[in-house]
Amino acid sequence: MTLATVLLASRLPDLLLRQVSPPSPLVANTLPVEPETLALKEAFFIYLRSCRHVAIQTIPLIVLGILVAMLIPSRLPAPIFTSAGGGIAVGLVAFLAVLIALPSFFEIPLAFSILAAGAPPGAAAAVLFAGPIINLPSLLVVGRCAGWKVSALLASSVWVIAFLGGLALHYWP
Repeated sequence: MTLATVLLASRLPDLLLRQVSPPSPLVANTLPVEPETLALKEAFFIYLRSCRHVAIQTIPLIVLGILVAMLIPSRLPAPIFTSAGGGIAVGLVAFLAVLIALPSFFEIPLAFSILAAGAPPGAAAAVLFAGPIINLPSLLVVGRCAGWKVSALLASSVWVIAFLGGLALHYWP
């Protein structure tokens, strides 16, 4: 089920953001232009300028996203999991898992700590679904480079996958 959802969600941006206007006749009738050959030294300096440009655009957003993601779990009280219903807890944890920037393989200890706080097993599964896929710093970079609609669509599709996977585990007999 998860594989089908991921495959469907990967085609969703193409379907939603497709241009409806036909290509311009000027663009369709142009001949391909041979690229200029550059010396190795010139190509290296162009590459370095490109890396600097990407770093200037992305690093501040990554740092901002990491700082916001660090504040989210520390501000969340543990009793909220026990007082909320199973579906609400799974949805809340799935939402937080989409935003939190997790180091590699930190999803597993985080899932165990969520279980120790009294959350249902579906909430831990939501962290395991959404944690490795996306986080707030990545969403900020995607939003700036590809557009905020694409970023919102990516975040919502990952949330839906994590939420449905968590609910399936929570209500599985």
